[in-house]
Amino acid sequence: MSSGLHGEPKILVVGATGKQGQAFIRALTRGPGEPPLFPVRVLALTRYPNSPRALALQKNRPWLELVRGNLDSRDSIKQVFVHAGGKGAIWGMFVVLAFAGLGESTEGEAVQGITLADLALHYGVSMFVYSSVHRGETDDDSELILPEHSGKVKIERHLQSLGEQGLHWTIVRPVQLMETYEGTIGKLSMTVFRAGLKKDVKMRMVAVDDIGLVVALLFQRPIGVAYKILVVTSVDLTIPEQEAAYKRGTGKRMPTYPRILGKFILAINTVTRDVVEYVETLYRHRSDNTELFEEHIANTHAILPASQMITFEEWAARNERRKKRKKRPDDGSDWNRISLAKIFTGRL
Repeated sequence: MSSGLHGEPKILVVGATGKQGQAFIRALTRGPGEPPLFPVRVLALTRYPNSPRALALQKNRPWLELVRGNLDSRDSIKQVFVHAGGKGAIWGMFVVLAFAGLGESTEGEAVQGITLADLALHYGVSMFVYSSVHRGETDDDSELILPEHSGKVKIERHLQSLGEQGLHWTIVRPVQLMETYEGTIGKLSMTVFRAGLKKDVKMRMVAVDDIGLVVALLFQRPIGVAYKILVVTSVDLTIPEQEAAYKRGTGKRMPTYPRILGKFILAINTVTRDVVEYVETLYRHRSDNTELFEEHIANTHAILPASQMITFEEWAARNERRKKRKKRPDDGSDWNRISLAKIFTGRL
């Protein structure tokens, strides 16, 4: 890792209090109160530095600084770079933008990402890691995306154009998070998938901790990762295989509601139907278009071998242990912007 012009390397984390941002910060250390695995100062961007979630992130991490910034204000983000020391002071950036929500416009997300990329180029950021989303893995995947992914596509294409001007970008494309199955919404997600997906359809899945670890390793060993796309995936399972793995890991059946409720939600909610169809389309598509998909997976496993990633069985066991604790940390559980009200009014 090279140093910035103003001392120790600084990494600006956008989305630091969300699931992926927190996973990245956890991956930088071996345990609470310990120094990071490599010399670095993390600038954790947040709109509310005094919020409980932000303060919990900073606790026992003297190498992490909370910085105030509003992603909807270019000037606000510009001041983050200025206060960090100006040109060359921020060595790396990890950018995770808040999910707008299924059925919601992504124009704001696109503007935020493009602004961040432009400022990164202007202020001489050496390594820009953007967390996008897996979708099809073809050179022109526009027809395979959900509307909710269009903002991410625009950001990716803008990054690629800035690469020609000298911005060293790396794009990580996580597949479906295992954390999708957490809580009441997770129980509904499994109910919908059981009701809507054909039994032979496999879903690529990954634990958020593995995303954080992959990104931490990218920054720790940043050789040969510029201009690469990484599909971050651990397992590939049908719904029956997921249920069997969950049972092995916890000794319990996977939480789900009666199938009739899943059928009802699919009947009244077009967005849920789109998601189920999308999962099936991706499965059928990659069966016929494996070359680029496998290349992007290989890019990931060159950083973190598949054998070292969390299986769904392991994730289920860990999640069950966390549920049994009386006090759970704030982990950004509102990340997917889904609510029961939206599901049952057909809006999601």
